[in-house]
Amino acid sequence: VIETVSHTDAYLTYMLETDQQANEIPEYVEQHGVTDYKLYLQTRGMKGMSDAEDNNWPSRRAGLGTGIDDGTVFRVMEEVAHYGGMVHIHPENWEIGRVFEQRLRDAGRTDFGAWTDRSPDFLEAQHIRAYSYLAQQTPGRVSLYLQHCTTQLSFDEVLKARGEGIDVYAQTGPAWLWAEPEYGWRINVPLRRRDNIEALWVALADGVVDVVGSDHVVGWEPSTYGEMYNANIWDCRTGFSRVEMLMPVLLSEGVAKGRISMERLVQVVCENPAKTSGLWGRKGSLLPGFDADIPIVDASREVTVGKEHLNTRSGWSIMEGHTFTGWPVTTILRGKVTAEWADDSP
Repeated sequence: VIETVSHTDAYLTYMLETDQQANEIPEYVEQHGVTDYKLYLQTRGMKGMSDAEDNNWPSRRAGLGTGIDDGTVFRVMEEVAHYGGMVHIHPENWEIGRVFEQRLRDAGRTDFGAWTDRSPDFLEAQHIRAYSYLAQQTPGRVSLYLQHCTTQLSFDEVLKARGEGIDVYAQTGPAWLWAEPEYGWRINVPLRRRDNIEALWVALADGVVDVVGSDHVVGWEPSTYGEMYNANIWDCRTGFSRVEMLMPVLLSEGVAKGRISMERLVQVVCENPAKTSGLWGRKGSLLPGFDADIPIVDASREVTVGKEHLNTRSGWSIMEGHTFTGWPVTTILRGKVTAEWADDSP
């Protein structure tokens, strides 16, 4: 299906939530060639959650059931250790988060910062510690990929795990490298405050964080801003389009401000994603024999983002109205130009 409908090269990472799905990993490997699996750890069953809130979980919106437990996680790790590949986790302890959420609601907090306060830094770091340890105890060797690693406490846990010989790879996305809660939206994990944003750039430059991905959400987005937005954070829909943010944020906030070099940008968006995905040798480099996938950027172009710059299904972005220094101008896929941005218009 991907080969017939996708405009880019892509591969699938399966979302797993049940023992049955864990038991089917041999089938996924042998019949579909799947090697990576994602576990939404924030969807574990939680006491005291109403049906309405329960149905707003990512797993429920995707039709995947009621949430995983550690037995399922361990079974997934066992199978992946046997067949090879990588276990991706969303580290964010919502079981504790529900306690903070109730306190914030009781205090009358409805501002966008409340979504960040409902999931404080240690809830992300605690999952990284717990599941790094579980990966270490899994028979065989399993690699752990941390989706959206965003806090200094998390970076500390990554370094501890690596020091214990655990294969841990940390990823982040442009939203957490740039946007603070006051930008006015909610995602999971939440937008972080300035101290964590600055620490994230350091971790990215120093190699603690390996990969930057768009963390783009496609399937759950309504087509209009109005269908998602609510001034009350508890009634605002989770998620927003992020693919347009990837290169502008890295170029403007990273390269232009001297936080990372252009070489490091290439490493975290091209080389390392290919290596962690098992695609090195074909993707991620311009070495002989690799696909001629080439993004060309204008590092000095200043763009104030408007709707005319947005091409995704959602049609809006929290980037709108912000000026960035650095913009992608041409995309080449396997030697063929697939997108171009004229000098005077998107």
